[in-house]
Amino acid sequence: MAAYRFLVNLTYVGLLGALLLGGCPAADSTAAKTPVLGITARATGVQTATVPSNNDILVAQVLKLVNDRRTWIGLNELTLNPVLSKMAEAYASDMIERDFFAHQNPNDPEDPGDRAIKAGYVFIEIGENLAAGQETAEQVVSEWMASPEHRDIILGPQWREMGVGIRIGGEYNVYWVLEFGNPP
Repeated sequence: MAAYRFLVNLTYVGLLGALLLGGCPAADSTAAKTPVLGITARATGVQTATVPSNNDILVAQVLKLVNDRRTWIGLNELTLNPVLSKMAEAYASDMIERDFFAHQNPNDPEDPGDRAIKAGYVFIEIGENLAAGQETAEQVVSEWMASPEHRDIILGPQWREMGVGIRIGGEYNVYWVLEFGNPP
C-alpha cells in the first residue's frame, strides 16, 4: 500500500502581529529516528484514535528537533505547555475520528484560535502545523522544515511555548499536530 504524507500549516494572529523568519539548519541525523509504535494497517469504517506506546519519547524528540533548529539561528527554545499539548492531542484525535485533515473540521467552525480559547489557553498569537503519515519525529520535522510555510511557523520568533499531539489511526495511520503559543 502506498505511503501517504501530508502537511498543513496555519497561523492565527491575535491582537499583535508577527514577524516570521526563514532558514533551515542541517538536521541532526542521529536524533529522533524512533518510529511511531502501535501503527496498524489502515482500516475502514469508524476510526478510534490511539496513543502511540512510545508517545513520551516521540514528543520529546519533536520538541528537541524544533528547539535545535530554533537555537541554531539564535531563537529562544520553546517549552512544552500542557494545555497546548492537550489541545494538539485532542485535535489529532478529532481528525482521525471524524475523518478529515485540515485546520478546521468541515463540520465545526472552530479554528486553532477558537480551540485555544476553548481549552483555556490565553494567547497573543497561536500557530499550528499539521502532518499525517510520517513515521518518525525526524521525518515529520524535516518535512515541515522543507516547506517554507511550515518552517516559518516553527521559526517564528514570537513563540515561547509549544504543544505536541501524536495519534495513530485514520486514513494516514499517524497524525502529528504542533500548537505554538505566544502568551501575554
